[in-house]
Amino acid sequence: MDRLRELYQVGGDPEFERFPAFDELLLVLRHTERTASKLKVDTAKVDPKDVMGEAAVIRAKLWQYLREQADAGQLKAIESGRAVGMPWCSFNEALCVSTNTALSRRPRG
Repeated sequence: MDRLRELYQVGGDPEFERFPAFDELLLVLRHTERTASKLKVDTAKVDPKDVMGEAAVIRAKLWQYLREQADAGQLKAIESGRAVGMPWCSFNEALCVSTNTALSRRPRG
């Protein structure tokens, strides 16, 4: 995230003073998504692809990281519930399934 923040500063993010703290990954991703089209670079000094292109690649990597963390966190929540006796069907809505059969086909960790 350090590099992404740096690229947005170099890119002249008009809302850079509102750039979220490093420990707020989702907020960072939302901010960079919202302001990506507003970045401007001095083309005499730097190729826009070097700033905006690299920033887009980093954003994609961070979204993937967030997805992986969400999957692991969801699994831990399910395991915690199951450990205290919550039936599988209690997780149907949270897992976006409508039947216990669909739930049993969902990959688990």
